[in-house]
Amino acid sequence: MTTLMRNVHASVAYTIVAAMVSVAAACSSQPVLAQPSLDAVPASAADSAPAGVHPCDNTLVRLDPHTVWYFGEMQPVAPELLRETLTTHDSRLVVTSTGGRSTAAISLLAEVERANLTLVVRQLCASACAHFLFVPANRVHVEENAIVAFHHTSSMALEFSLARGSSLHLDYLQSEAAAEQALYQERRIDAGFLYWPGLSVGFRCAGFYRDGPSDQWTFLTDVTFGIPSRREIEAVKGDAIDGFWPESSHQVRAAFDLIGGQSATFRFPISEPEEPYPPSTWANVADCADAP
Repeated sequence: MTTLMRNVHASVAYTIVAAMVSVAAACSSQPVLAQPSLDAVPASAADSAPAGVHPCDNTLVRLDPHTVWYFGEMQPVAPELLRETLTTHDSRLVVTSTGGRSTAAISLLAEVERANLTLVVRQLCASACAHFLFVPANRVHVEENAIVAFHHTSSMALEFSLARGSSLHLDYLQSEAAAEQALYQERRIDAGFLYWPGLSVGFRCAGFYRDGPSDQWTFLTDVTFGIPSRREIEAVKGDAIDGFWPESSHQVRAAFDLIGGQSATFRFPISEPEEPYPPSTWANVADCADAP
């Protein structure tokens, strides 16, 4: 890609309390896989994680005979847990996730579609969950006050590295980016959406940090997510979204206030930009030294 785009002028930035985001940054490199009983799930099953389950746990909980809830990051264990737990009676996967690996989200998508499940977003579906599970999923429902939030992708990180002449972890980035682009091409989703949400929210530094056995790419010292308007995201998906979608920045803030926790920056709405963003300007972006 020779021309990358950005536009932040129509967006309003907010510092919003987001416990899941702040907790995810401090997650253990070796997640604990818990299988709480159905009795551990709150009666409403809509307001919090199951009792005794930490947000860092990549956990699959059965809510009823037709519904399972995945709560955690997009990691390779996610599709494995779903595959091992599903029955022929299941029709819905509820997901709450701050994001993670693109390839893990794509593998989870394959399991969702193999079982013909409806994807239900509860509380938050961000980053890899948003780009590679929510956008390409055939049937989605967003629960009241749940947020689908985007930022960077490995495709964007690869362009950034090439523009800076960096060879650091190119194999990792090329592998993840190839999977991202193949998915979007297969589903006939505009490949530009792999880039413009991240460019719209911007970034303060760029680099890698170690997360367990693998290196993860980060563009941000502060977690910044972008949320498109309903019109924009439905144009990207190619179909209507069932359920909630924020209509104002106040609704976005209220939804994230329900999560509680450490502050994070969000922009709403973001839209496909019109002005070019020359990759050459990326040479001036600082490296994320000492990133967590």
